[in-house]
Amino acid sequence: MTVLAEPTWYPVSSFAALLPERGVPVLLPSGGEVAVFRTYRGAVYALTDHTLYRGVVGQVDNRPVVYSPVTGEAIDLAEGSLEVRVTDGMVEILTG
Repeated sequence: MTVLAEPTWYPVSSFAALLPERGVPVLLPSGGEVAVFRTYRGAVYALTDHTLYRGVVGQVDNRPVVYSPVTGEAIDLAEGSLEVRVTDGMVEILTG
């Protein structure tokens, strides 16, 4: 029998420490890696492809994207994002 982990909010960084339009790699308690982004408008996103933290953030059709440093493909931050919230200035990702 497989026991599934209870979803929990995992703190990854203070909001102020995230530089706009720059990605940050984050190691989760499960061992998984994600890339966290903050836009100039203050939105925060997290993607499961941790290599994307090196990508360039921009916009396509007024939607925030990150350009893959490997393929150059534009990846929609909102579409591929994990659940993220900011609580008392701390960025948290829903894990589990």
